[in-house]
Amino acid sequence: MQKQEEAWFLATYAPPEDNRLRLFRLLEEHNITAWTPEYQAVQQYPGRRVIRQRALFTGYFFIMLNLNRTPTDFIYQQPGFGGFVRQGNQLLPVPVHLVRQLQRCFPQCLDPEAFASRFPQFARKQCPGLTRSEYNRLIRALRNPDSHHRNSALLSLIFPTEPMPRHALPDL
Repeated sequence: MQKQEEAWFLATYAPPEDNRLRLFRLLEEHNITAWTPEYQAVQQYPGRRVIRQRALFTGYFFIMLNLNRTPTDFIYQQPGFGGFVRQGNQLLPVPVHLVRQLQRCFPQCLDPEAFASRFPQFARKQCPGLTRSEYNRLIRALRNPDSHHRNSALLSLIFPTEPMPRHALPDL
């Protein structure tokens, strides 16, 4: 049997945001690394201002696992865990260079203005594993204010689909 190393996988958590925080604590107690880029959301209420941490990709997080050592049954039993994101029926790891680039862009919880002010330095420091096209798509996804579009961009970056060749398209 082939020895498998630890790899990053994309997974989902059940809303609300408190489930993610609780799930991360439970996984950390079992020495499983879970991470998601975060930003600070500011909400204005009459007479006060509330700042909360929010996941950049709502409902998604990255988890580092060795599937030979950590059974997925254990992870599925954790409250708040939604499931692994698969391509087709395969559980595929996320490219390490993509997670590294995200971690470079979001080393800690940032407010959106801080990311915008730091953006030029990220544009100069492309991660060696990313192609220019992948890098540009990643930065566009990070700068998008709509969480649904950010999630779609993340999924298309992790699981790119090749367009079907014209000769393979059925005639209608």
